[in-house]
Amino acid sequence: MALIWVGDFPRIRHVFLVTPGCSAALMVAVLCLITAALALLGHRFGVRRLLLALAASAGIAVAANVTRIALIVSATDHWGGGYGRGLGHDYAGPLMTVLGTALALLGYLWVLGRPHGMTPRPIGADA
Repeated sequence: MALIWVGDFPRIRHVFLVTPGCSAALMVAVLCLITAALALLGHRFGVRRLLLALAASAGIAVAANVTRIALIVSATDHWGGGYGRGLGHDYAGPLMTVLGTALALLGYLWVLGRPHGMTPRPIGADA
C-alpha cells in the first residue's frame, strides 16, 4: 500500500491510499501466467521473444496504471473530494484500466506476431 499526499505540508488538501487492488500487479501477474503457459505448452515462440513481449506489455500496463492514478488525483484536487473523486475514480479510472489492458495485450501480440529478423531498414534501402 502507498499514500499520496496532495498539497504542501502542513496544508495537505487530500490523502490517497493506493491499495494492492489499485496497482498494476494483477495485470502483470496475468501477463506472466500467459507467458509461462506459452513457454511451457508450445515451441512456436522463443523464450527471448516471450520475455520481450512480457516486458513491453508490463511496461504499458504499469504506465497506464500510473496515468490512471494521476487522473484520479488530478480530478480530486481540481474538482474536490466528492465530484472530482467520483469522476476520476468511478469513470476515468475504469476507462483507463480498459484502455491500458487493451494496449498491453495489443503490445504483447504485436511483439509475438512480428516476423523473425524484422529490423528497421534505412530510408532508400529498397533501391
